[in-house]
Amino acid sequence: KELAAAASVVQRLYRDRKERRRMMLLRLAQQRAEEETARNRQELEFRSAHMIQSVFRRWVVRRKMQFIEMGMRTVVRRESLEARRKIWRQERDAAAAMAVQTAFRAREARLFFNRQKDVQEHMNQRAASLLAKCKSISTLE
Repeated sequence: KELAAAASVVQRLYRDRKERRRMMLLRLAQQRAEEETARNRQELEFRSAHMIQSVFRRWVVRRKMQFIEMGMRTVVRRESLEARRKIWRQERDAAAAMAVQTAFRAREARLFFNRQKDVQEHMNQRAASLLAKCKSISTLE
């Protein structure tokens, strides 16, 4: 009788240890997943902002170069200046449109990441509920 009691105690200890280990591993995996999503989101936001900046900066540099060129040519006919202005306006609009498009893409990506995060949270909740069930069952035994 005493032997059986000792065996059951040992068994319970072993089972508890296994359970604890599983819990720890699950928590670790969850933490890793959260860190990964956060890192991805940060990288994406940084990249989108950088792209917008670089597009705009390139346009500004080109414009500056054109101004310098114009300064070199002292005799600039009025019509050519107007035509060039029109081209510049078009270019500026194109640059702005590209920046807007980039921002939109970044937003889309952010929405996608948020959706992924929601899925992750749902999975975490399910895992938590399953763990709770397992615990309640083990306590019932």
